[in-house]
Amino acid sequence: MSFGNIVKGNSGKLTSGQIALGILSVALFVIVMGEYVLTQKRIMDRLPPDHYAFLPLLGKAPFRHASFVVDNYAGPVTAYTDQWAYYDPLFPMGEINLDSNGFEVSRDVRHLWTRDQLENPAYNKPDYYLCMKSQNPVNQIIVLNNKGLAFGCGM
Repeated sequence: MSFGNIVKGNSGKLTSGQIALGILSVALFVIVMGEYVLTQKRIMDRLPPDHYAFLPLLGKAPFRHASFVVDNYAGPVTAYTDQWAYYDPLFPMGEINLDSNGFEVSRDVRHLWTRDQLENPAYNKPDYYLCMKSQNPVNQIIVLNNKGLAFGCGM
């Protein structure tokens, strides 16, 4: 028995049920693919691929060879500035403490993975703070909300 006989049945002709099933299958495929394409377009509109397009600017003055603390993954910043950068989740909160040495910004050095992380005083005073909020659907919904929920740098 050949494939053609299975599709056409014993009489060699397609039945009306087989034709309807074929049309329904093609229609469902077109609907699903259309919805997929529209979803991808909506995502591209709301989450454009140029979110971090500013990073090459860090390779130019005054940022080149400047140190940074960031609120996100610091690897790209280090690569463009050719200087150290590290992620600190507490730094963006702007909490300042007064101790015997004067004022000090609250820091979380768990993500400072350099050999001299505790000895090098330069890590206490980076040249710049860079807010790089990640781009994802949840953050985008928060940004677009109309309820006044705080989101972004310096919350």
